[in-house]
Amino acid sequence: MRCFSKIQKEADEVFGNILTEVFQNEESIVEFTYKDAVVMGLIKNLINHSKSLYILLDNKHHTSVDAILRTIFENYVYLKFILEKNSLVRAKSYAYSNRISEYQMFDKLTEQTLKGKDMRNLLKVTLEEVTAMFEKKDSPERRSEIESLYLEEFGMKWLKQKWYNLDGETKNFKALCIKMGMEPEYEFIYSILSTEVHGKDAMKNLDVQEFFVILKDSHTKDSKLHISMASLYLMESVRVIYQHYDMKKKLRHFNTMLRIHRKY
Repeated sequence: MRCFSKIQKEADEVFGNILTEVFQNEESIVEFTYKDAVVMGLIKNLINHSKSLYILLDNKHHTSVDAILRTIFENYVYLKFILEKNSLVRAKSYAYSNRISEYQMFDKLTEQTLKGKDMRNLLKVTLEEVTAMFEKKDSPERRSEIESLYLEEFGMKWLKQKWYNLDGETKNFKALCIKMGMEPEYEFIYSILSTEVHGKDAMKNLDVQEFFVILKDSHTKDSKLHISMASLYLMESVRVIYQHYDMKKKLRHFNTMLRIHRKY
């Protein structure tokens, strides 16, 4: 756990290190692009989820740790894919796809149907409030522009096409993992850890006998696997980011820190 905590601390410094050495460097002017925004967003999300995982495991509370580790894995795969090559194109596709998903949610919330009304009632918002909220973010013209760019700039056939399916063959997350050489990780994470995400692990909490039922203690799950895998994805994310921005000194420092902590 101590090494995991140290990796988190080092990862926390990545954002500031990149801003200082890459974008606030007086010797060279580097433009902050979609790629940089998406990369920073993904690593920040990955770090935040790893902190949540640490807090739960440190307090011996194992409910939801499978779901959190799955999210950490997804963020790592996305980050690795974006930084592999054509980083700006892939990052823009990711950003546009997320915005289009927001538009589609807006459409559902503003439907003049019973389903739309039920959704608004559930959230306790009016049609006018939903409309005003989305209009603050984007105009109809901007929405039309983003949707057109998503189809034309990246060669997408439809708006719901996965953002990473730029070749027309990577149709789902499993295909993406296979493409990135991570099929074994996918099979493990999604076959075993996804049972909690999809609400299929209720019976794990029960020991059903012939005449009685025993409620199991959820604190008995082994945390070594979650710590090991979360540490790996966080560690590799920091490495690929430092490599991408050619921050050799920071990468050497990070690798040295890891060697020291593994020794002890």
